[in-house]
Amino acid sequence: MVLGYVLTIVGGIVFGGIVNWLADQLPFLGGLDDDEEQETAGHAATAKPQGLTVPRCLKCGARRHILSFLGLTAWCLGKRRCENCESRLPFRHLAVEVVLAAAYCLLWMREGMIPLFWILSFYLTLFVLIAVIDIEHRLVLNIVVFPAFVIVLIEVMLSGRIGMNVALMGYAVGQIVVLGFFLLGGVYLWIVNTARQQPVTEVAFGFGDVTLATLCGLIVGFPDVFQMLVLMILFGGLIAFLYILYRVIIARDYHPHIPIAYGPAILLSAAVMLLWGGL
Repeated sequence: MVLGYVLTIVGGIVFGGIVNWLADQLPFLGGLDDDEEQETAGHAATAKPQGLTVPRCLKCGARRHILSFLGLTAWCLGKRRCENCESRLPFRHLAVEVVLAAAYCLLWMREGMIPLFWILSFYLTLFVLIAVIDIEHRLVLNIVVFPAFVIVLIEVMLSGRIGMNVALMGYAVGQIVVLGFFLLGGVYLWIVNTARQQPVTEVAFGFGDVTLATLCGLIVGFPDVFQMLVLMILFGGLIAFLYILYRVIIARDYHPHIPIAYGPAILLSAAVMLLWGGL
């Protein structure tokens, strides 16, 4: 039993490190332009990789020390600073590893070493990866989401967790509803821009969010997709409120139509339904 907890915690840390590695490099493989690079988490143009490489400094692109490949070892062994430019490793690296280690441990306590443990662990890891990229870059990457669709279909066919018809109905409902939100957002943007000298270009609900919510609908299935959509709205409103509060009180740089990543709200609602929807 103790060995199981140790292995799940170690696994969470290792897979957290993989998530951080992918989150550092995948957004730049999609071809961000220079303006986007400067706006996303302080990444310098020199740090843009040409392909997946070993973990590198986000500031200068230098290869990180092997002891800083994982956030936990970097923090515990004093290897947070880049040996080339002295920039610090973001706290996100440690946070992701701790979150996944805790999540794996809780899943082990609830499920034990059964196929459902591996399925839920994979989905939570995928959700964390997508959420980190969306928060830092306001992007839902096709290079992540499209392969995920294929993996979900294979999982549903082989595992029997939910029926294929249930998954496809969740897919259809999720796509129809969130596509409606997307279109309404376009109408709102048009109305707002008719009365502004400087048009608003940021959309509250982008097409990447449509794709993501459709994927989550496929994962949770029907009828849980309806509860997922309700939670999505509630979580989205709460996250937006807290973020605006932060920008007003702490950052003191709030302005109307400030962009907020909506992906975490979608993923959080899907995670809740995936873990507790059948209870």
